[in-house]
Amino acid sequence: MKQYDTWRHRAAEAVAAMKMEDATYWHGMFKGQKGEKGGISYIMGGSRVFNLADAQQYYGLSDNINRYKAVYDQVSRYRRN
Repeated sequence: MKQYDTWRHRAAEAVAAMKMEDATYWHGMFKGQKGEKGGISYIMGGSRVFNLADAQQYYGLSDNINRYKAVYDQVSRYRRN
């Protein structure tokens, strides 16, 4: 999914087949979307398939920066409007 949009389309179709939204929705989530709410810009989605090096970086095993924790901590501080 990192390299080919056709792979994102196929993955979106597979998820949609499980009756969880439609393929267009999932393709947008896999690709990533930009938006704005309440004057705050955001980027949502952008799923990717991990290889070992990706997973090590994501969880901070290669550089001691736990990106998963950082995102969780940041989002957990957002308030609903």
